[in-house]
Amino acid sequence: MDDNEFPELGKGVGRKEKGRRNAAADRHARHMADAGVVVKSIDDPNHVLGKRRKARLLSEGTDGMVGHVPYSINRNNRWNEICPSVILNGSDESEVPVAVVECAITSKGTSSNVAALHEANDDGDVDTITAGGKGTNLNTLRAGVGKRTRGAKARKEARIAKMMQELGDPEVEAEKEEAEEQGPRVQYTIYKPHQNHRVLAGKLFSRKYNIRNAGRARVQKKFDLEDVEGCDLETSVHVEDDVYKPSRDMKFCLGDYITGKSKSTVFVRRQSIESQPSDQTDQLEDTPKPFDLLDISEYVRAPQTFNWYEINTAKWTDFNFALEFKDLEEDENLDVIWVDLEGRQVIVDASAALSEEEKKFGELSLMLVFERSLVKPSITKLLVNSSIEIDDRHKAGERFAASLTAAKSFKEVVAVATTAFAEWRLSDHRSQRSLRNADKKVLTNYTAYLLAENSQFMAKTAKTLTTKRQMSLIKNNECVLADESFERIETDSCEYPSDDEEDADAVVPQMVNMKCDRCSKASIDDLFELDDCWRCRSCLNTEIVHKIRAGVFPLDIPFMVNSSEFDSLPAIIPLPLLKFYIKSTACELIANSDDEIGDIHDCPSCRHMCLVPRPNEFNTCSCSSCGIHWCTSCLGAPHWPMPCDQFPAWSKILFDDVCGYRSMKREFSDACAEAYNTRCTLLKSLAFDKNVRRNLKTLKVSSVEKVRELRKTVTLIVQNGLGFVYMSKKCDELGDIKQSLMQLSDMWREAESSLKRVDETFGAQIEKIEKALAAAFVTIKKHI
Repeated sequence: MDDNEFPELGKGVGRKEKGRRNAAADRHARHMADAGVVVKSIDDPNHVLGKRRKARLLSEGTDGMVGHVPYSINRNNRWNEICPSVILNGSDESEVPVAVVECAITSKGTSSNVAALHEANDDGDVDTITAGGKGTNLNTLRAGVGKRTRGAKARKEARIAKMMQELGDPEVEAEKEEAEEQGPRVQYTIYKPHQNHRVLAGKLFSRKYNIRNAGRARVQKKFDLEDVEGCDLETSVHVEDDVYKPSRDMKFCLGDYITGKSKSTVFVRRQSIESQPSDQTDQLEDTPKPFDLLDISEYVRAPQTFNWYEINTAKWTDFNFALEFKDLEEDENLDVIWVDLEGRQVIVDASAALSEEEKKFGELSLMLVFERSLVKPSITKLLVNSSIEIDDRHKAGERFAASLTAAKSFKEVVAVATTAFAEWRLSDHRSQRSLRNADKKVLTNYTAYLLAENSQFMAKTAKTLTTKRQMSLIKNNECVLADESFERIETDSCEYPSDDEEDADAVVPQMVNMKCDRCSKASIDDLFELDDCWRCRSCLNTEIVHKIRAGVFPLDIPFMVNSSEFDSLPAIIPLPLLKFYIKSTACELIANSDDEIGDIHDCPSCRHMCLVPRPNEFNTCSCSSCGIHWCTSCLGAPHWPMPCDQFPAWSKILFDDVCGYRSMKREFSDACAEAYNTRCTLLKSLAFDKNVRRNLKTLKVSSVEKVRELRKTVTLIVQNGLGFVYMSKKCDELGDIKQSLMQLSDMWREAESSLKRVDETFGAQIEKIEKALAAAFVTIKKHI
């Protein structure tokens, strides 16, 4: 047995360590005492070098080291080769200076563990700067720690004065010297264990630990209480006998202020949320939190017009407020709505008169609110509420106001408004973009969504829910709620007193001063009548905005109106916010309806709200407005039966195979690429339709549209079905799907060959393909 193998034998046990944790740390430190690594890197504090220049500098040299890779010093005889003098002497051919930094290995990742810095001077000698003690930062060490001597400030001032005399500009030279000192350099960092193993255990860096006093025991001072007698502790400032005397002298004590007046403890009650009534606590819990509120900033800041104008009708001949709207009611592009019961407020929806798009899709773009003033009977207030912003260039707003004032009838007012806003809609791009176009999503690979490349047989038609249709849905819901809220009573059996039997002393109702119950505003022209009070326009606007942000759909504000409570909203809130409320309320009503109406989706292309009927076994729908097809789950291109999470990866693989870069097995690649090219190549599709239409009677086919849809369905299910088998990595379990789809692909290839030959068996082959397609669908559905 060699003593070198077991050096601990024959030696003293030494001082015992206190605690298992400290002993384990020390054992780990002793085990790592011989560890050491070296790392080669580029130190570029001013970011002078680029990535390529740094890589080239790291690759140069004869050391064979790769940059930023730690190399163990215990291997390949690096203890003898890795030393500052050897490294600096072998770097004479380097373009940038070379520095060697020695650091101590510590348990914590700190930058204050630099022990020494070695650099080569102009004479070829090695200059060494040591930190001493625990170590320091590299920047601090380069600044000259350890070199501070007396007279350094005076010598620095003398050197600057000499430079002023010789060069005349000491600041430039000082900057050059600083740039040279802080320039890029190749840095070799050598990590070695500290001489004291406790440094690796983290004791020197976690707290101030004195190595010299580490083994000394703590000494506590002891004294005898008998020696304390007669000292200052007996001498106290409290000399009165009836006053509280503390056991020791203190500068401030609460006992000094205790008097005999307070005979019992006084409790001060503090009101908390627990002491509140239960109804108030429930109200606090039901209050929506800030993160539960809807973000409506996009709709509040959208381009809009919400301006009031006054029209003087005193000089109009034979003016009658009610008769002025008869001619407007006959116009099919205008929708006239009488709001209140007194016939004082009328809303004219002129959106359909702006363009054919608003008329086709039922969009709200321009609504005119006419209100007859009760304070000034000759004044009619006009509110222009539009999602189109007024073009302020060339004083267009002033000319528009002047044109409204010069009108001689409400028909002329509507004509002026529709003409002006139609021009602003076409001239200004900001006015053209409605809230629907602003939220429009740009689709990637748009051709994959088109009708020409997708099967109508596998898609459900999603009907567009126009804004007009959504409004009618909300109004019908109000009628249902009104019928359910009250009980109908037959009045035939009721007996009413006659006029003669009425009490002559009955109190006659009189008009009282009307004002807002919130802000006490008394302007009658801005008040709206509710079922139990009056409220001004400003307070209603604030209340409606708060309820919309809180997600209250539909609103529950009991307006005293002629037809529907919804008709009063255009006179209170701007049109973009009103459209958002209409859409949200319609979605809420459809989602909570008892009937199986369908699901609400936004078309990825035109952004119209669509109603997708249920059930939808292929998860595919087509927009009735723009005609594109999409998946109802991920809003991507149709990809049934493939899961949505696998479709993006499959699209990339399919694209590579179509372009000739084969990335999957040959049997999958050939079949999928053939199906894709057959369906998506426009020239092949046109030639196929032309041959079928020309030989329709000979081929014994009922219609061209039927064969075209069958062609798209077969190629689409072959492409996505084989992709589902390939991406699932379960070819053995899904072998029946693969076999049926391969057979379907071969049958369609033979049918197209018969079509080119104008064979009469083409019709019989089409019937076989339809049966095989139905069987393939049944097989796929078993595994989904």
